[in-house]
Amino acid sequence: MHQIVKQFRIIFLLTFFSLTNVFAQKTNAEKIVGCWILKKIEFNSKDEFSEELIKDSKNSRVCFDSSGKFVTTKENETTPIEGSYKVLSDDKTITQTTTSEDNVNQIEIDAQIVTIDDKNLSIKMELGIIYFERE
Repeated sequence: MHQIVKQFRIIFLLTFFSLTNVFAQKTNAEKIVGCWILKKIEFNSKDEFSEELIKDSKNSRVCFDSSGKFVTTKENETTPIEGSYKVLSDDKTITQTTTSEDNVNQIEIDAQIVTIDDKNLSIKMELGIIYFERE
């Protein structure tokens, strides 16, 4: 009888921890927090500026904090791009807002999170898909 109770407890604990993991999974809004390095851009259709944009953007660092702020730093530039972001309730759409270089206009960009995990992030934008690796 004691052996049966012991087996029941083990089964209960394994079930409990399995269910806890299912319910404790992070949302995309939680997963995106941290710093990401731009590794690749796949354009829907390339134009004369595509290669220049890839060269200019590769290895850019984008950091998202939990308060809804982001900072993007290009590899060879000292002035970062700052703004705010929000992952919408569908847990796929991300909206980024920043001020134009002349500090006059606000720029808002919407994108779709294609994949996100502990190491990789891909975002689909109007121009194509951008791939990041976690720093």
